[in-house]
Amino acid sequence: MDIEDALEEDPTLDAPEIIEKINLSCSTRTMQRYLSSKGYKWKPIYDVFLLTPEQKKKERTTFVAPKHIRDLWRNTIFIDECSVSFI
Repeated sequence: MDIEDALEEDPTLDAPEIIEKINLSCSTRTMQRYLSSKGYKWKPIYDVFLLTPEQKKKERTTFVAPKHIRDLWRNTIFIDECSVSFI
């Protein structure tokens, strides 16, 4: 088994896991450089799920209804989960 086969079998493997699985004698950094040279990029795996359109609508109305139903949204700017209202 080679590196590409190991990644094809389990694409979530990181450099130390590949070295262990294939039983190579190299450093983790060497494996990282090799993977980078082959175009592989490391990205974190997030435990998230996509909301359905029905869930999105429900979440929006649940947020807006009790506290913000009378806000003047045309005078509000949203910046990184913060809002600033101009009066």
